[in-house]
Amino acid sequence: MKKLNFLLKLFVGVLILSFLLFKFGFKNILSDIISINPIFIVLIFIILTISLILNGLNLKILIHPFNKRLTISKLFYYGSLSWAVGMFVPAKLGEFSIIPLLKKHDIEIGTGTSISVLDKLVTFITLSIISIIGFLFFLPLKETMILISAILVLLSIFIFLFISEIGRRLIKRFILKKFAVNFKGFSKTMFYFFKKQKSLLLLNFIITFLKWFMTSFMVYIIFLAYKQNISILSVFLINSMLMVISLIPISISGLGIRESVSVVLFNYLNINPEITLSSYILILIVTYITALIILLSGLNEIKSFMSLKNKTIILK
Repeated sequence: MKKLNFLLKLFVGVLILSFLLFKFGFKNILSDIISINPIFIVLIFIILTISLILNGLNLKILIHPFNKRLTISKLFYYGSLSWAVGMFVPAKLGEFSIIPLLKKHDIEIGTGTSISVLDKLVTFITLSIISIIGFLFFLPLKETMILISAILVLLSIFIFLFISEIGRRLIKRFILKKFAVNFKGFSKTMFYFFKKQKSLLLLNFIITFLKWFMTSFMVYIIFLAYKQNISILSVFLINSMLMVISLIPISISGLGIRESVSVVLFNYLNINPEITLSSYILILIVTYITALIILLSGLNEIKSFMSLKNKTIILK
């Protein structure tokens, strides 16, 4: 069933992407990608690496109260590996693979899960705030209110499930079941940050903001390479909107959805749709190649946490 679900989401993403390539011309897109100066491809890789370093720093901030020995370099590696796994799993749920990796350093599964969930919550809130500003700028009021309502509903569901006592009981009873005993310490860790470590959450928020700015900067420099006149602020707003929309779990890591919506939104700013599609596909190619390299370099780590099935989170 899980394999079928994965294949269906992969099919949807490839289908959407294929439609876009057919609409704007595969040869035209390929010609645009090939014609770009290789220096810009190197820049994409460098910026992507900086973004992953910031991700490792975020993990260090949240993990430090529980394990002061874990270095930023080790967490950069773990964070990059879980990010790479997330690139091939719907809605980036594969990023929770960092939990069993942290378990190797005496961070219990409940604590590790709480840290990972908090990090994702800060990311979602950060992107949502930026996205709402973007919605107000680029979309009609009616569509903006619908999207803002959807974000608030998602946030409310998250708070209910992970913060409220009733929600946590429901997760234990219907999702975790017999595995619930392995998640001892989740609530304690969550409330520890909210009550005693608000400054760490604020620092995590600031670094998350910088991380997504760097991600948007990748798009900006590719537009510059194609001689498209656009402000970095506009790219930042639209790219954040795309990240929120790509969380919809109907394809693998937003494949196809992100590219199709980017064409529509940047068209409002008179950016050639063909150039927009070429830019995002180029970034997509570099990103997936990077993720694949990271996965290949971490095969031993992947095997180690795959062998801990009875201690990992099972999310459906």
